[in-house]
Amino acid sequence: MRIAINGFGRIGRAILRILIGSPCGELEIVAVNTPSSIENCLHLLRYDSVHGKFECSMSLVGDNVAMLNGVPVQFSRKTDISLLDWRALGVDIVLECSGVFNSHAKASGHLRAGTKAVLVSAPVSDADSIIIYGVNHHSFTPSDRIISVGSCTTNCLVPLIEVVHKNFGVEAAFMTTIHSYTNDQNVVDNSHRDLRRGRACATSIIPTTTGVTKIIGKIFPDLDGKIDGVAVRVPTPNVSMVDLTVTTSRAVTVDEVNSAFIKAESSYLSGVLSTCAEPLVSVDFNKDSHSAIVDLTGTYVVDGGLLRLSAWYDNEWGFSARMLDVARFISTNL
Repeated sequence: MRIAINGFGRIGRAILRILIGSPCGELEIVAVNTPSSIENCLHLLRYDSVHGKFECSMSLVGDNVAMLNGVPVQFSRKTDISLLDWRALGVDIVLECSGVFNSHAKASGHLRAGTKAVLVSAPVSDADSIIIYGVNHHSFTPSDRIISVGSCTTNCLVPLIEVVHKNFGVEAAFMTTIHSYTNDQNVVDNSHRDLRRGRACATSIIPTTTGVTKIIGKIFPDLDGKIDGVAVRVPTPNVSMVDLTVTTSRAVTVDEVNSAFIKAESSYLSGVLSTCAEPLVSVDFNKDSHSAIVDLTGTYVVDGGLLRLSAWYDNEWGFSARMLDVARFISTNL
């Protein structure tokens, strides 16, 4: 299945690193579209302040083709996706990572350019389907063309809700994501539609909003309106944490909650969710490919029915890995 990436920021580059560094037979990267020059793209692909140097052979062939570990990847610089010709390149799936085309109407431009399906790296409320790999990916149907894979925080939260709801029931829940800063924030104080995000990201703890709970009802219809949350941006460059408080349907204990997650880790959520009982910190989870790493030492129960959980997630690498999992899955069903 032939893949193209639109948008070459943090997620787009992580995806390409994974595809080139750990090639798999199901997915073949053929093209990248981004406003930046190919020279700039290759420099940022090689040198990364968070994930380190990418040991990959790189060379240019002509003006717009890069050979990456012997794999030819065509680069283009179209800001208007209607000018792309995915059909001529034989592109089957576009990974939409630009942060710009986050609606069904906007992302459909890729379909008109000739691809079969578009995976959007953000919540899209009117997508044909919203797929959180490991929880509801089997709900995909071949008629789905614009598919949202949620967000990094969605992919951490949803497996947590899945395990708790499946084993103990969820009456209501509130999430706080303690989130590393992103390129949506300012390095120094400047204007921003969100006045708090306009402040210097490396000098403050910044309360803000999260859209993750807006699509929870589409994943868990019986929990629609029962889960809410906020975000707190902190001065770290990568790896975040979900702090989740749940009112359970029945009385629970710390041991049985942790046992449920350990069981899920080795069965139906293998590769998506993991657990950790060591006293680790955020940097220890850099480049961890799981959507959620449950900190078993952070499980608390108050009066039997008020549960507190915490889970780490690499908001770049883990999310990129899940996006590729979804691409592999739908590639066998298109």
